[in-house]
Amino acid sequence: MAKHLTLAVAGSRKTQGLVEHCAALPKERRVLVLTYTGLNQHELRQRLSNYAGGHLNIEVLGWFSFLLRDFARPFLRYKFVYNAGEWLHL
Repeated sequence: MAKHLTLAVAGSRKTQGLVEHCAALPKERRVLVLTYTGLNQHELRQRLSNYAGGHLNIEVLGWFSFLLRDFARPFLRYKFVYNAGEWLHL
């Protein structure tokens, strides 16, 4: 599976290029777009919705949300147990 990384200076159409690239991918392809700020997430979601509205497999996440969801949370059960509404250290 090919990966795609875009690095460029401000004002060089990175966001639009990313939106166009995601929209051109097959609808069944899962796409994860990571960004750092909430403002960028909102901007990307808006543009993707307008430009690639029918592509339901595009997910836009912030970097820290991604780290918590996919790297930290799956391993919490090995270190902590959730009991009666609170996390207990094992």
